[in-house]
Amino acid sequence: TLFDVLKSDVTKATGDRSSASFAIPAGAFDRADEEIARAGRLLRERLASLGLAEHETAGLPLDELNRCASVVTGFEAAAIHRESLSLHPGDYQGAVGERLAAAIAIDADTYSDAMAERTRLLEYVMELCFGECDWLLLPVVNRYAPTREAVAAEGPAAGIELLSFKRW
Repeated sequence: TLFDVLKSDVTKATGDRSSASFAIPAGAFDRADEEIARAGRLLRERLASLGLAEHETAGLPLDELNRCASVVTGFEAAAIHRESLSLHPGDYQGAVGERLAAAIAIDADTYSDAMAERTRLLEYVMELCFGECDWLLLPVVNRYAPTREAVAAEGPAAGIELLSFKRW
């Protein structure tokens, strides 16, 4: 179903598939579970068989994008929840409370620097990753949702990895 939607959007956006193009950012599937990487390879082959041109493109700076997103979302979440957190700390349990407590320590200068970095990173992605192509092909998630047991064993990093392609 998703492919049918993508195919129709390509046709609408370009008039025909022969002029449409896509790219897979270098390393985009390197951290993905094998089943997800295999699905990416199959989609790549299918797009090429439909006549879409594939372009080489730079890799996404995922670690930088996610560090920047952590500062921005942390600062903004702390701004929203600061008063409630101080009045009702018991309402913020576990990892949520820990992350908000850490986020409150982010100062305005750090947030301002992260916003400037976000602008630079957006320009990088638009210029060097999209470059000459119409579409980027990359996973939405690198792995399947972790079980409660995995989250207990791995900690918050188990869930945060699921956001690595979306949070920024």
